[in-house]
Amino acid sequence: MIGDCIKIARKNAGMTQEDLGKAIGMSGVAIMRYEKGQREPNKNVVEKIAKALGVNPNFLMDWDEQYPDIAIEVEKHERFVSYMKSLGFDVVYYSEPCTIPIEAVPKEFKDEVQGSSVESETFSVSIMYEGDPLTLTEDEFSELQKQTAESIEHQLWKFKKIQENER
Repeated sequence: MIGDCIKIARKNAGMTQEDLGKAIGMSGVAIMRYEKGQREPNKNVVEKIAKALGVNPNFLMDWDEQYPDIAIEVEKHERFVSYMKSLGFDVVYYSEPCTIPIEAVPKEFKDEVQGSSVESETFSVSIMYEGDPLTLTEDEFSELQKQTAESIEHQLWKFKKIQENER
């Protein structure tokens, strides 16, 4: 529950409800209501609270378990792109703005959406393969990463078995 997460982060920061309220331009009573679950803060308030407490808004929303940290995923993709470049592939990693219709937004986020659509980004990777550009979606690129890791793991397993048999 968001209230529990706010309370934990506030106490870890050594702040009172009143201190936190002042830091974000609200009252200590409002913070108390959030912590007790009597009121639900909107997205802007969550971001202000997170900034004041020095935590990620995902922690306050208790999304750390539900939704992996996007920065970690981006870093994994970037490392794999670097690996592919080291193998001689010409790789371009990019994202483009896109509009998501309200119907496609998960229900837990619809309260935060205003209007009939949401602005977001799509992820793509373009790889030169046999002289032609091959564009992969995020899912396709993730599958390529997975299959590459499995192939490497299989080769290492084979080398290990060969070495064990030579002993």
